[in-house]
Parts: sequence; C-alpha cells; structure tokens
Amino acid sequence: MGLFNRTINIKGLTQEQVVKKHLQKYKELTSAEAISKYGITRLSAYIYIMRESGYSISTTIMPVRNRYGNNSNIAVYKLVAEPGV
Repeated sequence: MGLFNRTINIKGLTQEQVVKKHLQKYKELTSAEAISKYGITRLSAYIYIMRESGYSISTTIMPVRNRYGNNSNIAVYKLVAEPGV
C-alpha cells in the first residue's frame, strides 16, 4: 500500500487524535502525508507530545528528491509501542 493511499476518517477529531489513529492503523506517517491527507503541518509537535505521553515512536530519515529534483530528506515516524505495552 502506497503512502498516499492511506487515510482515516477525521471528522470530529483533534489533530493529535488524527495522528494517533493514523499511527495505530498504519504504523507510520510522514509530514508530507500528514499535510496532504489531514492538513496537519506540525506533525513533529504531535510526535513530541505523544512521546512525552509514553508512546514509543522511532524516526527514520529517508532520502527523497524534492519537486526541483534536488536531494532532500524526510522523517518517517513509526509507532513502535503504545503506553503500558
């Protein structure tokens, strides 16, 4: 399943809840996906809050090409474990 084919129903959820639900269902999320699918522009802030709440989330840097064809890097956040697990 491609990164941009994944989505959840976000009606009535806060942005933090959307990030949690997406990670629980698909296990990983990038900023590009958060922006394009959910309009969330501060993904790293929600990842920080979740980590402070006990979620174990890994960060992997993935090389990509930007829209101008230049090399760039993006963070891929992956849910490793939820609090108490």
